[in-house]
Amino acid sequence: MKRLFITALIFGSFISGAIAQNGVTNTKKNNTEINGRLTEAERKELQAKRDLLNALDKKEAWIRSNPEEMKKAQEAGWFKNAEKTRAEVRKRIKQLESK
Repeated sequence: MKRLFITALIFGSFISGAIAQNGVTNTKKNNTEINGRLTEAERKELQAKRDLLNALDKKEAWIRSNPEEMKKAQEAGWFKNAEKTRAEVRKRIKQLESK
């Protein structure tokens, strides 16, 4: 029974690894196709928008991990502003990706 469990665990690891690798390959392919349709300026803008979303996520995580900063951010309306910015950025990303 123990061998069966270990075998199933190893097999499952291989399967999930293959699926994950396929997802990475498809994502790279999709990004390459998108980037092939965009001008250099649009590619740079798309990357900047993605970087901005990532930076907002990291800053929010940092704010939430610090109670004093959390209080300041809530009082200043940071979360509301961040959501508004995220919505605008996601909209522009969709526009660029649909070209």
